[in-house]
Amino acid sequence: AYTLHERIDLLVRIVDLESLDVSGVSAETAEFMRDHVARHVGRCAIIDDSGWASRLAGLLAPGSGVELRRFGAEQEPDAWTWIGARATGEGV
Repeated sequence: AYTLHERIDLLVRIVDLESLDVSGVSAETAEFMRDHVARHVGRCAIIDDSGWASRLAGLLAPGSGVELRRFGAEQEPDAWTWIGARATGEGV
């Protein structure tokens, strides 16, 4: 999306996830991801019903300046409002 728009607000939905292992992500890959997030993401809403949001936030957001906020699955409408968007029903 940021190839079309300089900055985007992002909603990440982490539901029904049994495990998340980021230990295999190299320092270079993590730095690359943080750099892209810092340059292109303004707000990031994470829908999380499993407690993995902190791991994702730790991987993407430290020192990036991104506004990051966690929402429970039942708060998804609030997450869409917070990023100034609405669900399209397409479900990616």
